[in-house]
Amino acid sequence: MKTLTKASAIILACLLVLSFAMPAAAYDAPQRYSTETVGEIPEIVVPDPPTEQDGILVFLNKTELVLSTKPYLEAATVFVPLEEIFTTLGLNVTKVGSDYEIDNKSVADKTADVKAVFPRNGSKGTVNGKEVELSDTIKTNRGVVMAPADIIALVTNEKVWFDSYSNTLVITTGANKTDDILKIINYKFWMNGEPFYELSFNKFDLCYQISSKYQRDSEWPKEEHQLPAAEDALAQLHELGFRTIRVFTYSRIRQKYVTSEKQRERYYELMDVFFDLCDKYEIQVVVCLGLTCDDFSPKGENHFDLICNPESESRKNCYDFIDRFVSTYKNRRSVLMWEIVNEGNLDADVGINTRGLRASAYQIGKYNSDIAKRIKQNDPDRLVTTGDSGLRFAQWHLYKGVKEGKDVPDWTRDTLEERLKIYTMLNENIDVISVHTYSLGANPEEAYKVSDTDDRVRREDFSLLMEEARRMGKVLYNGETAVDADNYSESVYQRSLKYIDSIIEAGVQLSHWWTFHTDRQGFNDGYGWDITSGELLDAIIAGNKKLNETYVLNGVSVKTEGVWADNAEAKIITGSADAPKGVVSEIKDFDRGCGSVIAGTQIAAVVLAAAVVLRKKRK
Repeated sequence: MKTLTKASAIILACLLVLSFAMPAAAYDAPQRYSTETVGEIPEIVVPDPPTEQDGILVFLNKTELVLSTKPYLEAATVFVPLEEIFTTLGLNVTKVGSDYEIDNKSVADKTADVKAVFPRNGSKGTVNGKEVELSDTIKTNRGVVMAPADIIALVTNEKVWFDSYSNTLVITTGANKTDDILKIINYKFWMNGEPFYELSFNKFDLCYQISSKYQRDSEWPKEEHQLPAAEDALAQLHELGFRTIRVFTYSRIRQKYVTSEKQRERYYELMDVFFDLCDKYEIQVVVCLGLTCDDFSPKGENHFDLICNPESESRKNCYDFIDRFVSTYKNRRSVLMWEIVNEGNLDADVGINTRGLRASAYQIGKYNSDIAKRIKQNDPDRLVTTGDSGLRFAQWHLYKGVKEGKDVPDWTRDTLEERLKIYTMLNENIDVISVHTYSLGANPEEAYKVSDTDDRVRREDFSLLMEEARRMGKVLYNGETAVDADNYSESVYQRSLKYIDSIIEAGVQLSHWWTFHTDRQGFNDGYGWDITSGELLDAIIAGNKKLNETYVLNGVSVKTEGVWADNAEAKIITGSADAPKGVVSEIKDFDRGCGSVIAGTQIAAVVLAAAVVLRKKRK
């Protein structure tokens, strides 16, 4: 969160005053201001840059199909090797005279017969007796018969999408076409077989105002500020065409999660209401779980035990919370992504400055990794992000100074390679790199050396962040973003227009602006905290539209109406017992960007798992 409430600010000030007079509490810290030990810095191996992409990549859902003949683009049409692509998908291809017949007769558990006939060097054919026409003619290239990629959709009724920005052809099957689950394919967000882009909002107070119905809260004192206001906000977002928000799902009720069973059950009651509302208005949520607070610490422990000691009661209680919370809500369509905490990286290695105890970046990174694994044990389908802000400009040097036992913080500006070390440290087992950006790139002094021996500088901007996320083998999520309202002569609105354009130009797929329609009372939150109407809201609506119009374009022209009708019946099209030798040299699993290799002998299991299940379209 960008700023503190008045009450929080007063409490923090008191704690800072006390910290000068009192030793660090509960946790037995090895250093006066740090929970980290002095010693050697652990070896941090920064991932190698991804290999340069060789032509068009083809994916079946999240699995890369490595074809012996590469697809290619010709006059805006993607051509695929006709025999190889259908054989790989589990169908039979037979040459009869000058025609090619495609069928699924060898599929043992099919519930529908498929037979397609297409002439060599032609564009018109039949699918189950119905005439269809391809976007271009079938042709021979270097002795291989190549067909327009829309032939896949016409024959199998799979969703076929060519993303020209990543040079990626994605074939989406069955429930994957409608499950509303955010996936990573070739280092990009995809959902329901399409690239996913959105510029939307944080709605930080949504759960707070809902919980104030259950427990009095002076910031949301009346019913009109509580559940009715929360519903009005979601209804407005839905009407404006937004699909996602970011929300803090902790509250004052959860502060007694460990000590009071009544409060614990009351917390789940309000979370049921929260997810019901989001489902009702078809809004998906980046669920910030807030997992570094004292909610899970019994008497005698605190959040440093939670972060730094995997064997502590605090950690056990946190795992129990994850097991219940994630397993309870994982099947909600409204869950977009799980987020560990808000801006945990900003707490790392700055104890000297605040005269308070702080965990190190390394300890927070290990905690993130453990928490992410626990979340994925309960929900292997959803992506996990940290909730980190942008890196401090000296994040690596601050950590290095703590390891060296320095009494004065080292604010030396990190190089690009040192930034990558911190990203590596903080994001083990994490799917999505999280940053929070305010007026990013607006200040010419915000620059980073390219190397320790090079005088060139590079400004931190969205393009740099996108490159760093890809270097990590991950996707960038811009969790909080906005233009700061002070210290600039140009109007906030005009600067916001340029800022939004910089997000679009860099191709940042998911950003949440700070913030939409706060209903809390007694605060002068200022410009940007209550975006409900006006020119800035209009600019964000227009920016979201432009972002999608720019990038969400299907390079495969296809219409399957009249050939395959979507219905609730399962029609298994793909699937084969064996793939012909040499057709597929290997299949790479790009689940969340991680590449494990499945040998050719395992192809059948992978392909059979891609059964087509046609489902009703969402209302």
